[in-house]
Amino acid sequence: MKRYIFFLTSLIVLLTACQSRKHYSDEQLQQGRLSGRFSVSEDQQVYFSQGNLQYCPATKTYRFAANQLTVIGSMNDSISRNYDGYIDLFGSGTGKHPASYGTVDLFYRQFDDWGLNPISNGGDEGGIWRTLTKTEWNYLLYHRPNAKQLATVGFVNDSNLVVILFPDGYHAQSSSFVPLMDTVGFNVLHRYSSSETQTLQQEGAVLLPAAGHRQGVPDDLISTAVSHVGDECAYWFAPDTTESGYNWRAREEVLFDTHLITLNLVIISENALFSATGLAVRLVQDVRNK
Repeated sequence: MKRYIFFLTSLIVLLTACQSRKHYSDEQLQQGRLSGRFSVSEDQQVYFSQGNLQYCPATKTYRFAANQLTVIGSMNDSISRNYDGYIDLFGSGTGKHPASYGTVDLFYRQFDDWGLNPISNGGDEGGIWRTLTKTEWNYLLYHRPNAKQLATVGFVNDSNLVVILFPDGYHAQSSSFVPLMDTVGFNVLHRYSSSETQTLQQEGAVLLPAAGHRQGVPDDLISTAVSHVGDECAYWFAPDTTESGYNWRAREEVLFDTHLITLNLVIISENALFSATGLAVRLVQDVRNK
């Protein structure tokens, strides 16, 4: 009898594991992703999505921006549960409630990854994409092989801040690409022309635009305010472990800011940002070894 129970339990565990590992077609996996591979740990690489995440509350539709530099900007202050346009600034871990913006803690008690939802131009099935963790961002930016030569910060469209990341194994081809370790401060960040920006993308660069942030408000009846579009790149990351019991401690984000960048590419901190603050989201897809 004990053997039978052990066998049945093992079978249930096996079936559960098989069900949790969904099979996606190659076409689904390739839709919406960039080609470069980026190490986020010693044994895991990811692809980045083609642009920042966007959401239409009226149709409950997620999509990726058409290109890497697209941001919605001030129109994010139109956020509501019935808004028929798109937003691209989200409260922390609001994958299940992306149109939330009040500072009540109901929708921020746990981190619900946006990538668990179907994304219309990203395979259109939940679970293909996910949010990087703090540890993964740290490895990507600082600890992957030749990391300091694979990232920089500059300006596009004359004055908009952008973070530039190159895939593993990249050797600089663009004469305009200046690794951050070779710069001497904010005032000398390179201003990339349209043709230079296009060349960087052709060479596999991921561009993280300065989408700014949307201020959280006490309740859903007060209008929100969007600021720092063009000069602040702030992106949510997922907790390394499942968090519960939201306690008004500020969530964490990857922050690239014109006021903070000198010789450091990123400040990973616990700023005084409520979880209701709207920040950009850039999803990744794990490289699957067949």
